[in-house]
Amino acid sequence: MRLIFKIARAELCKLFSSPVAWLILFVFAIQFGVQFCGILIRPVKDQALGNPWYSLTSELFWNRFSYIRGYLYFYIPLLTMGLMSREYGSGSIKLLFSSPVTNFQIIWGKYLSMMLFGLFMLGMLVPYVVFTACVVENMDYGYLFSNFLGLYLLICAYAAVGLFMSALTSNQVVAAIGTLAVLSFLSLIGKVGSDVSVVQDITYWLSFSKKSRYFTDGLVCSENVIYFLTVIGFFLTLTFWRIKRMRMKQRFSCVLLKYAGLFMVTILIGYVASRPACIFYWDMTYKKSNTVSPVTQELIAALDGELKLVTYVNVLGGFCDRGLPANHTSHAEDFRKYIRFKPDLKMEYVYYYDGTGDARLDDLYPGMTDRERAEKICRAKKLDFSRVLPPEELYRRINLSEEKGRLVYQFVWKDSTAAFLRLFDDNRIIPSEREVAVAFKRLLSGPVRAGFLTGHGERGLRHTGDAGYNRFSTARTVRQALINQGYDIFELQLETAEVPGNTDVVVVADPQKSLSDRELDALSDYLQQGGNMLVLGEPDRQAVLNPLLNEVGIHLSGGRLTRQCNGESSDVIASGLTVEAARAFPWFGGLYQSGLQAVMAGCAGLVVNDKGFDYLPLVRTNISDTRNEEEAEVLSYPVLVGLQRMVGGRQQRIVVGGDADWLSNGELFRTRDGFSNGNFRLQQGIFRWLCQEKYPVELTYKQPIDNHISLRQRDVARVKMVALGGYPLIILLFFVVYRSRRKRK
Repeated sequence: MRLIFKIARAELCKLFSSPVAWLILFVFAIQFGVQFCGILIRPVKDQALGNPWYSLTSELFWNRFSYIRGYLYFYIPLLTMGLMSREYGSGSIKLLFSSPVTNFQIIWGKYLSMMLFGLFMLGMLVPYVVFTACVVENMDYGYLFSNFLGLYLLICAYAAVGLFMSALTSNQVVAAIGTLAVLSFLSLIGKVGSDVSVVQDITYWLSFSKKSRYFTDGLVCSENVIYFLTVIGFFLTLTFWRIKRMRMKQRFSCVLLKYAGLFMVTILIGYVASRPACIFYWDMTYKKSNTVSPVTQELIAALDGELKLVTYVNVLGGFCDRGLPANHTSHAEDFRKYIRFKPDLKMEYVYYYDGTGDARLDDLYPGMTDRERAEKICRAKKLDFSRVLPPEELYRRINLSEEKGRLVYQFVWKDSTAAFLRLFDDNRIIPSEREVAVAFKRLLSGPVRAGFLTGHGERGLRHTGDAGYNRFSTARTVRQALINQGYDIFELQLETAEVPGNTDVVVVADPQKSLSDRELDALSDYLQQGGNMLVLGEPDRQAVLNPLLNEVGIHLSGGRLTRQCNGESSDVIASGLTVEAARAFPWFGGLYQSGLQAVMAGCAGLVVNDKGFDYLPLVRTNISDTRNEEEAEVLSYPVLVGLQRMVGGRQQRIVVGGDADWLSNGELFRTRDGFSNGNFRLQQGIFRWLCQEKYPVELTYKQPIDNHISLRQRDVARVKMVALGGYPLIILLFFVVYRSRRKRK
């Protein structure tokens, strides 16, 4: 062991005697400093303006560590290229071989010097960590430890590769280029063998890509730690055998057999370590940002037995590439955080073709049948067409007609219960944890059934125009739509039938014609049995809706509400949630604190008469600027009211609104000057309240505590001066002092 340390010390002295090592430390510190100072001013400015940042530790360091990780690729070959090549070129390798030093001691001495130099490199970042700890309240030390561990393992892996390449040649330039080539190969090998499942798993594991990214996110994963240790062991073993061959001749067949055995052992370790059941995780972040919510964990724990995720891929449909065999491994990464808690989750893929009347296909493949189009696409994408089902065979298994040919997932539990999971037309595309948690909960407790009354000119569930209700209810491509949040939506006709017994919520949205006595009786029976209901009207719908609303003690007032602003009258009003609603329901409390408003264009006020309910005003107009056009005085009107009572041992909930447009496609996301539109979040809260807090699933997370930085804007300039001026000068000063002392010796 003493000889190993002596060799390491001698190698470090050589490194620091060269300007290359000091230059790398200098550039390393400068690059990190530029990145750090570039981000530092932003939270300081925003905090001064009253816009606080959260999770400051990760915000300040995440991109910085990612940036540095990319540049290590170029630094390490410059350091390792002379480790053994210099010994070959100068002839000193013969002295080493003739001395009482073993091959093991030579290799580990050289490698230990690089491990120590890696600590020097990370030491260049310590002043930034100390500074951040002084100015950021409650810094997340676990997150930084994970990042330093990931960087250090990456440096050590690169150094092992560089040491082996240096042992192959006496030319240092060739050694550096060879190291770069091997590192490039290990970064790109993940794309090799993508058509074969087992080969894809192996090559994906061998790739450097994404292995250190988990550390940057604050997640220490046993698979990634084993990967770096295995790579280090693999290349150090190769180096040992290379040195041994130089001192002792061996038969080529024996050498080849040893190399093949080492490679197979490495592959076996990697394959076993990457199996979900063998992976252990340590989320080092304070708020556990890499771990699913405790709510989701409880749902997964309740799903005992076999759980499958079946991906239905239409080769003629949208997002087809995401389900191709070449992307299976990366596709599994999207669900990795759930597989962590359900390692026996099975991934299955079903391929089919169905044109679904897409006119785009006629333009791209004119005169061809759907089968011919599918065959052509499969050849281009290297997919075996024999695995692709025709539409008639697929639809004997499952009806996907409503999915319009897009890629869709389905969780199947114990081969008896299923829940769909979809991709969405937004920036993220893939399902978030909330949608996955909703799917898990549907498997366990079923959906909420919401029936929308039809037959009287109500808002259409499938209408995509401004007045329609498609976007928040049945739009499969909208993440927040009810159909993606645990609801089964169906149209309800009561002229010849009663409200189905399994209906959880009935929605009566702006009927333009009066309901018949039979329909009123059916709805009255539903209410008497404790059914939940949402009733939305308009200022000119009093005669239509008041006969129904009288049963619950509410009626629409005459006229419409207007807002007085700068002497002008407008029927667009913005109403805030009431304090009573915020206290009664946490979801409304969050909306109340955020200051968002319910924006309504053309609204009737609500008048309450006691009919045995507990009345909860949810949204009320501002008394300072709102009046009824039929009345002279300025009043505050409730425009959304919640009602609740106990019926048959369970709580009945009803919501009545004086406007139906606020839920329409045109108003949900409309931006108006001077208004903070919270319609979509209010809609989610109302439906969650109506279904007894079942859906949407509300996830709970640990809140970050590193949210305050005690730094002023003028201080940032001083920090920048020290980081980019003083700190590099100190490194240069150490270099000059060290060089002068070495020369004197």
